[in-house]
Amino acid sequence: MISRLPVLLLLIALFSVAGCVSDQPEPDTGEAYYLKGLAEYTAGNYQAAEAAFEESAIWYFDQGLRDEGITSRNAMFRAFRTYAEFGLTEPMARDALREKVPGITETEIDPKLCSH
Repeated sequence: MISRLPVLLLLIALFSVAGCVSDQPEPDTGEAYYLKGLAEYTAGNYQAAEAAFEESAIWYFDQGLRDEGITSRNAMFRAFRTYAEFGLTEPMARDALREKVPGITETEIDPKLCSH
């Protein structure tokens, strides 16, 4: 029994740290906020994206990470400009195109509205 004790302790140590490894960034970090901003932007939630990018920029600047802070701040401004300068939602833009261009098809509309 005593000869198995070191093996048992090693297994306990390995199992205790196995759940501590993750590919996800820690919550409340610049990277986590930035990734949230990207997800919100992709989903078309530009105001939520702006807020997440702002949190990311603040976190990075507070940590002294100037380049990452600038990247986040630029993304924040891009999200703001998207909803401030382009007031139509995608469905509204589709309706406007259908109204102004009689006979336009969805196949013709998609490339005009979708950048991904």
